[in-house]
Amino acid sequence: MENVDRILAAYGITPASVQAITSRLSKVQTHQAAFALKRSSLHPERLDRWLMVVQGKHNFYREGVPPVYQTLQENFYVVDEGEVYYLMPWLERHRTDEPDHPYEMLFTTLGKIHASSSKRYPIDYEAYALAIRKQKEKLQQDREELLGLVERFESQTYMGVVPLLVCTHYKDLEHVSAMLDRWYDHYEADLKEDPEMEHSVLHGNLRPSHVQEGAPLHLLNWEKTKLGNPSLDLAAYFKEEWRYADSNMTNPPYYLHSYEEHRQMKKNEESLFMLHLLHPGRYLKQIRQYVDAPLKADTPAVVQELTQTHRQLAQALHAQAYFQELRDQEEQEDGEGGSD
Repeated sequence: MENVDRILAAYGITPASVQAITSRLSKVQTHQAAFALKRSSLHPERLDRWLMVVQGKHNFYREGVPPVYQTLQENFYVVDEGEVYYLMPWLERHRTDEPDHPYEMLFTTLGKIHASSSKRYPIDYEAYALAIRKQKEKLQQDREELLGLVERFESQTYMGVVPLLVCTHYKDLEHVSAMLDRWYDHYEADLKEDPEMEHSVLHGNLRPSHVQEGAPLHLLNWEKTKLGNPSLDLAAYFKEEWRYADSNMTNPPYYLHSYEEHRQMKKNEESLFMLHLLHPGRYLKQIRQYVDAPLKADTPAVVQELTQTHRQLAQALHAQAYFQELRDQEEQEDGEGGSD
């Protein structure tokens, strides 16, 4: 960032040193403190929402967001050469997605954030039902496509590393698709029973590297913040977490208990949460890219991606089994109650 001095002047700061950490992040050291100067990816339409988060407007739970400094003109950002910059305290952290923070604290903070901005909206059930049916049709097409690829791989005289891996994963992927189809049915039934959805301010890109351990715990990088159902944030975090073999988060309901102490998930949210977790789109995209240009593929990288995505989907299967068991128990209890 060649314009660092000019930007920092807006804050009345004269740097002793500036260290470029990435193309978008610089560590600014003065004789008194260290700062993080971020060249953001904020689009104009997201700026107001980002400001709501950093300013804590509309009762937004501000403690979960690190402070953003104001300029001498009391602005929260500087526009320089058409780009938005903002300044924060420098927080030492790991810049990887391998988690190292207390999960209970994370989900407590996230529950408070979502609850503070939660609003209910009525939905058009018929429109949602039509969209669900189309998604189920697309899912069936994807299942047929994957089966066709597996049969094609198995017919080859020599099977490469990637085709062999896909054939090994196929049974699990088919099970994922079958469970996803069932949860589409649950989602439609849940919406028919309760045609309302909750929207909150979402982080929009929640992953382990965006969690800063401390008291309070902070969620970093709110540049992709948006309005939507909180299940999107929850699913995004679980999906990233589960890609790693050493993940300790093998019991989602346990950690969701910390979340639901501050914001209770509705039944249609639980089914939507399962839809996000079980969707195999990332795996299918990776296979298609390989099939389109197998000679150009970086085989070790493809194997790693497929393995990580398969691991995430396998964990999603365990999670959905738990939630399915809860539904089965509830239906059984309702049936027994109705027979009295």
